[in-house]
Amino acid sequence: MTQLDSVYSTVLYSLGPEDSAIADCSDMLHSSPQLIAALDNPCIAQSEKEKVIDCLFSPVLRSFMKVLCANNTVSRIFYIFDEYKSLVMQHENIIEASLTYVTMPQASQLDALKTMLCKTYSKSDAHITLKHDVTLMGGFILQAGDYRYDRSFARQLENIKHELIRG
Repeated sequence: MTQLDSVYSTVLYSLGPEDSAIADCSDMLHSSPQLIAALDNPCIAQSEKEKVIDCLFSPVLRSFMKVLCANNTVSRIFYIFDEYKSLVMQHENIIEASLTYVTMPQASQLDALKTMLCKTYSKSDAHITLKHDVTLMGGFILQAGDYRYDRSFARQLENIKHELIRG
């Protein structure tokens, strides 16, 4: 992420788009890298790009996308969206975390993790992204901000291996 991405994400946040508008835009651009390339192409007239934008994007995002086109920075859109999401989470006092697991945790375990994260980071809510990974062999890895809590069997085996090597 660059400082320019941060500036663009702040502008996007100030526009107050609906979550669905951001998601629709992101989905469309993810599914069509050719569209990103065309909108970033300096050989295509800005007026042509604006016609495409007016047809494809929600009204709240049109002017924003036109500015990105004018500055040939449409290719930065996913970095901008990531920073935008961070701004939203910050303003809504939410911590974002990921939980990598072998066995899906029960709802009560997820609630306990959310409570712990909220208390630790003084947040009102926690959004936990779940990722299944059998290579952990058991246990889990919880990542939030700079904090990484690795209670996987794979990590424990690695620690035992290092202890045996050191003698």
